[in-house]
Amino acid sequence: MDARIKSQLPPSMAAQQLIAADLYSENGLILDIVDYDEAFRQLPQKPILLNDFKIGDADSRAQLDLLLRSNYEGDIITSIPSCACGHIQGGYNLGTVCISCNTAVEKTTEREISSALWIRVPEGVKAFIHPRMWGFLTSKFTTSGGCNIIRWLVDTTYNDNEDKSNGVKLLKKAGFPRGINAFYENYTSLIEFLFEHPHLLKGTPSVAQRQSLKKFLLDNRDKAFCEFLPIPSKTFFVSESSPTAKYVDKNLQYCMDAVNSITSISVMLNPTPKKLERRVVSCILKLAEFYDYLYKTIGKKPGLIRKHIVGSRLHFTFRGVITSISAPHRYNEIHLPWGIAVGIFEMHITSLMLKEGYTPLEIEHKLVDCAEKYDEQIYGYLMKVINSHKSNSGYPILFNRNPTLARLSIQQLYVTQVKTDPHDRSIGMGVLILAGPNADFDGDELNGILCLDEEFYEACKALAPHNGILDMTKPRTVSRVVNLPTPVISNIVNWLEEELPS
Repeated sequence: MDARIKSQLPPSMAAQQLIAADLYSENGLILDIVDYDEAFRQLPQKPILLNDFKIGDADSRAQLDLLLRSNYEGDIITSIPSCACGHIQGGYNLGTVCISCNTAVEKTTEREISSALWIRVPEGVKAFIHPRMWGFLTSKFTTSGGCNIIRWLVDTTYNDNEDKSNGVKLLKKAGFPRGINAFYENYTSLIEFLFEHPHLLKGTPSVAQRQSLKKFLLDNRDKAFCEFLPIPSKTFFVSESSPTAKYVDKNLQYCMDAVNSITSISVMLNPTPKKLERRVVSCILKLAEFYDYLYKTIGKKPGLIRKHIVGSRLHFTFRGVITSISAPHRYNEIHLPWGIAVGIFEMHITSLMLKEGYTPLEIEHKLVDCAEKYDEQIYGYLMKVINSHKSNSGYPILFNRNPTLARLSIQQLYVTQVKTDPHDRSIGMGVLILAGPNADFDGDELNGILCLDEEFYEACKALAPHNGILDMTKPRTVSRVVNLPTPVISNIVNWLEEELPS
């Protein structure tokens, strides 16, 4: 039985999964090569083709930039719904399809990570080479005499030490022509020829391994070549502007070079077949470099996957920069910013509004509309949720700063107020409980999670700050994990040292 695992992702997501099997196995489990042409045909919306952009037009260049990278002003990622290029924004436009990028307006956090841009193989070139298959081929066959024989076959401008390469001499003697079109036409015979000379393979694979590798390469010929290639999602490429500088992801250069290789074809004075082949090869090389970077920096570091994917944030949690509460308050109070409060108590607000007769669609529109601006009605719901908790002290949360190692680095506190200024995005916190998480007000970020049910709330009472006043390791000693005024500490010490009446 063929036990190979086929990609179960939606086509638009599958187009992002650029994975190659190490060795083919009839009875084993392997990752499959994504068929880009099939993924292109199954796209849910009409794709945008890079070939159609005219780089001589300033408007086209600006639109292309919006589709290639995510541009952020400052350190805040907006939650306002928009299309992929940002031309249409606002909750009232949810579902509207943008004519510029052919994507629907949706929430930033709910947008699927998929390619907005695709490349069609230029006329005169028979096919692209799958970038991951390219990386796979160049890694399996030796760089003989300092010359990579696979690149020598495909890239007619590549001549590094070809006179010293035994592999190149064999290919020349066999009469194999160079160029991507020739590689496409002679792929099967080339693979057969290369495996007839096992010394051209890297390492010393056994006969069974060579047969398995050869079968994999021949069986996946249709996927190794494609008519369409996706440009990676703009989610991978971020530029951030600050008042003093603009920061750009350095890995964007790989894709920009690939894009320029294709878009510049439209302004070529004499686009001969050889020139077109060289542009296509340049595009493939740059995309392969990007995917190789992803594989080496992310694929080989399970800690990154564990941190950003497996260890992603739970529901009913939040994170923000802390600032001091200047008004009179209890030591265990927390004041939430408007945006976080609306998001974290979304289900509570929805429940209250449903009871008042609002429809789910009306509630959704209301919450989206109020995510970035103050609303008296929503504020009323928030305070009702906060003040109606059985604790009579506010809504209980666990508040911590990573790493949660020392005692009281995680504390049970109470949300008592919501800031009504949507532009104030900081979490208000009392100064008396800063010592536990070793925090201060110079930009430290802390995490919070709601105590949703009674059992969780009761269990977390042991983490209340007042339970950390006394030292757990030294009898009759006040710990330093709670910042208390000196007179208070003196009174506690006097009380501890006071002899009890017999």
